[in-house]
Amino acid sequence: MKEETRCNILNVAKRLFAQQGIGKTTMMDVAHASGLGRRTLYMYYKTRDELYRAVVKSEIELIISRLQDVMKTNISPDKKFIRFVAVRMQALEDLVRRNRSIRSDFLNNQSRIEEIRKELDLQEKVYLTKILKEGDKRGTFRIENPEITATIAHTTIKGFEPVFIRDGFGSNYQTTLNLCIKILFQGIRPQIK
Repeated sequence: MKEETRCNILNVAKRLFAQQGIGKTTMMDVAHASGLGRRTLYMYYKTRDELYRAVVKSEIELIISRLQDVMKTNISPDKKFIRFVAVRMQALEDLVRRNRSIRSDFLNNQSRIEEIRKELDLQEKVYLTKILKEGDKRGTFRIENPEITATIAHTTIKGFEPVFIRDGFGSNYQTTLNLCIKILFQGIRPQIK
């Protein structure tokens, strides 16, 4: 029963934060829309910020789940890398399109998002490292240090987030993403034959 109530609160809060924004959504709004009393709501979440963090955490868990599905695919490491980046960016696009509070935080309150998304960042680096190690082992990639390379790739990909979000994942999105992947794969020096 408690878990069902917690899920109900999170779903209602997601909807209200997406519709009204975090600044205009009160704990009373969430309690009323959840069909709960204010005291009951406060038993689960002490503050609106705590509730917001729980909402973002649940969204991050959805992204991690989508990335886990990519990791389970039986495709070559280079294709897995490309799919990983594409799925990751699609998950981000889906998230910021359905929740304007989270979109706003990505653009205007990076410190709040960075604190909440630590788990996602760590998991993404683990997955990227696995892909790179597999590719190095198979000869698909030549990598001296997969962990550092994964961190560089992750930082590069993550650096595009505000630009893509601000642009609404518009017309330059796919071209920029493809160029980013190409640079990560090939560098910027011409291939010596």
